[in-house]
Amino acid sequence: MTAEVKKILTFSKDTPDDVVNKAKEKIKASGGVVTNETKLGGRMIMYTISKDTITTFSTDSEFNKHFVADEFDGVVTTQ
Repeated sequence: MTAEVKKILTFSKDTPDDVVNKAKEKIKASGGVVTNETKLGGRMIMYTISKDTITTFSTDSEFNKHFVADEFDGVVTTQ
């Protein structure tokens, strides 16, 4: 089994539901699993996906108008 990574996909607050739903479909079609979704501080989808899968939300014209970030989920520390 291929190792998975946890990621957070963030869209702007005004992103329409159909764009978010298409992103969730794209995640699932790529073998990923949507684990959570929130609208706090923007629209965010938390998901897991194979570490070998390349995501293209930032360059996909369907999403990039609303796209803010696609980043790894994890513990953040400061000194």
